[in-house]
Amino acid sequence: MSIVAGLRRLPGDDARTRELEAVRAAHEVKSGTEKVAHGNASLSQRTEEQASSLEETASSTEEMTSTVKQNADGAKLIEQSGATLTEIVGAVKKVADIVAEIAAASLEQSAGIEQVDK
Repeated sequence: MSIVAGLRRLPGDDARTRELEAVRAAHEVKSGTEKVAHGNASLSQRTEEQASSLEETASSTEEMTSTVKQNADGAKLIEQSGATLTEIVGAVKKVADIVAEIAAASLEQSAGIEQVDK
């Protein structure tokens, strides 16, 4: 037996009042349930949007991390190139010094030959 049917068995106005109160209470429960369901749907939508946003952020972070690593690797290569160039400059200076010594020796040798020829 339903609550409303049970309330109808009460005598007179008292039964009708209780029936109206039960109907109002049921309507309020239904309205509250609908509000909660709407709130849950809204929260679910916002949660999905935030999850999507977090996935995008994670992807961007991975891309930035990769770019930073590539830049660091590039910086290491530049540093190594700089060291190699420094070594090359040192070797070129040594060659220039040797060429200067050879030129000086050639001049001495030429001067010695001229003296012998005189």
